[in-house]
Amino acid sequence: MNIDQLRSDLIDSELCVNPPSALDNLISYYNTTLSDILDRHAPLKTRVVFVRPRLPWFNEDIREAKRARRKAEKRWRKTNSLVDFDHYKTCRNRVTYLLNSARIAFYRDFIEDNSTDQGKLFRATRRLLKHDTGSSLPPHDDKF
Repeated sequence: MNIDQLRSDLIDSELCVNPPSALDNLISYYNTTLSDILDRHAPLKTRVVFVRPRLPWFNEDIREAKRARRKAEKRWRKTNSLVDFDHYKTCRNRVTYLLNSARIAFYRDFIEDNSTDQGKLFRATRRLLKHDTGSSLPPHDDKF
């Protein structure tokens, strides 16, 4: 953003050249003028943010290990060193180990806690296997 151009646009704006005397009009001018100038110099950018459900086994240790892995990967890609690559592989393997052990512990506890409720266990199994209970037939119109 060009600060000098922004400053000159503000000085040349109707708000500074000929401000209204009524307070309501001044507030309206102030809001519209500033928003128009800001839209011109720093237009609003839209971003798509995917909100994913939190995994029940994800914890702070895994988060820290993933940060360390990203940091090690950035360093390795920057230096292209074998020592940094080995450190990155170590961090990567640690994240994989932590994720797998946390997931195993979660499902082991889930099965133990719900061993008497077969419905919950089968629903969890279907969800894990991504079993679709929808129709396997193509869409059709029944005329009869």
